[in-house]
Amino acid sequence: MPIDMKVANSPLRDALLSSLVSGTTAAGHAGADPFTYLSADSLLTYCQTNLRSLDDTMKQYMANQKGNLELRKACQDVSTYMANTFDVHGPKTAEQWAGCADRVTALKDLLPPNDPRRAKLDELAGQLRAGTQGASDENVSHWKDMRETLTTMSDEIKSGSELEMIELQSVVSQRQTVVQLTTSILSKLNETMQSIVQKI
Repeated sequence: MPIDMKVANSPLRDALLSSLVSGTTAAGHAGADPFTYLSADSLLTYCQTNLRSLDDTMKQYMANQKGNLELRKACQDVSTYMANTFDVHGPKTAEQWAGCADRVTALKDLLPPNDPRRAKLDELAGQLRAGTQGASDENVSHWKDMRETLTTMSDEIKSGSELEMIELQSVVSQRQTVVQLTTSILSKLNETMQSIVQKI
């Protein structure tokens, strides 16, 4: 759950922190939406809740990054095997075609059950398993197309990882904002307590 940036915004944050001392509401702050007065404990609970949510989101993104890295390497391994083991006409025997199909099936098994890419890999594995001999000169593009399916998938995994990395950086930035807000609240509370002690 992303942080409510109305609270993280510096002017409104200052008004909230000021209310901790004065006991007033920030509803009258220029440009701010009216809302119920928040105590120090409420603000700290708010920050704690957001930190937990952001930490969970960060962990998920990091797990996705690790999974994508492993999946892309596996995809590249199968593509490299097919490109380096056979010439432009592809496998020459049914056993060789089946070996390629088995590698693609193993790649598919790395994906979650509901991943739409499983269907594409199933289709590719079926095409490979149907092969019995090398492609003819007229049909050599068929073997090339099958290899390029894996190349395209590898590129898509890379692009998806890059987008998720941008989102992860955004979450990290939001977390820093929450930490700064929490620190400000604690500092304001400490100043208030010190002021009370000095007046005693």
